[in-house]
Amino acid sequence: MTKSIITVILVIIFSPLCKGQVTLSQLDTLPKNVFYNDEFKWKMIIPDGFIKQSAAAFAAQQKHGTEMVGKGLNTEIDDRAQQICSFKYGQYGYFEVNKHTFSKKMYGDFLASCYQIENEFYTSLKNQVASTFKIDTLHSTKTINGLAFQYFQMEVAGNNKVLVHMLVYIKLFDNKYFTVLMVYPDDASGDVMLTAWKNSKFDRN
Repeated sequence: MTKSIITVILVIIFSPLCKGQVTLSQLDTLPKNVFYNDEFKWKMIIPDGFIKQSAAAFAAQQKHGTEMVGKGLNTEIDDRAQQICSFKYGQYGYFEVNKHTFSKKMYGDFLASCYQIENEFYTSLKNQVASTFKIDTLHSTKTINGLAFQYFQMEVAGNNKVLVHMLVYIKLFDNKYFTVLMVYPDDASGDVMLTAWKNSKFDRN
């Protein structure tokens, strides 16, 4: 599960901090409309300015992110995340929803796996950014449309300023992780993403 969350985030979060990273490509601008996923009975109004990421761009970004994670953890990463939707917002803002099959035999306890995500992501990032950057994290529970999600927040700061915010929401539906992640450089971008996500609806428990 760790692989499914952190691979994309590392690519995005390293973009404003490091040189030579890949950028999003093959994008089509979408008008404001409703995105619906039948598997999870989930719908969300797509804000103006969100730019859709193609499946090919998502796969390329995942591959690059996997390599970065493996480097930070000094291990090989097998990423099995499946894209539900992903969008770029502004220069560095990114919103993604993905799914991943849960196996208790492979991942153990769901809550423990969520804490593992936090720990491994933090470790990988810390091992790859300069010591001058400060990384703050928070893990709690948040409610979206009456459903409880595990919530992970991380902020990367430098020169007494927060440079990147990263938020992850995770819920287990039957045997599938449903994961939402947001990466943004400023509060204004974050407000747009959070408003869209918090107002989204699930027609299931």
